[in-house]
Amino acid sequence: MKIERQKVGSVGVVAPRGSVTQAEVEELLSAMEMTRQSAAGRVVLDLSGVPYADSVALEALLDFADRQRSAGQSAKVAGLTDTLREILDVTDLLGEFEPFDSVETAVRSFL
Repeated sequence: MKIERQKVGSVGVVAPRGSVTQAEVEELLSAMEMTRQSAAGRVVLDLSGVPYADSVALEALLDFADRQRSAGQSAKVAGLTDTLREILDVTDLLGEFEPFDSVETAVRSFL
């Protein structure tokens, strides 16, 4: 898995590429936390390049959602693949996130 990080205005975007499993979770959590801190909690998690996430990765996504909520922000995710959306839906986790079709619309939601 590769993780791309970028700033779009004042919003940080974290974009993992590849399946997210237990082996990659620490790297993803670190990237999300660094981005949260550098963007004052204004973060979009771009999941368009994630075809699959295992249970440990789902826990990491929930941790991200909890941290965002604690900071008065919502957990914005963009580009959910059909498989990942189904996984979040079946596990009743989709409601923990504010999903967007694209990174652009998620970034604009901060305005």
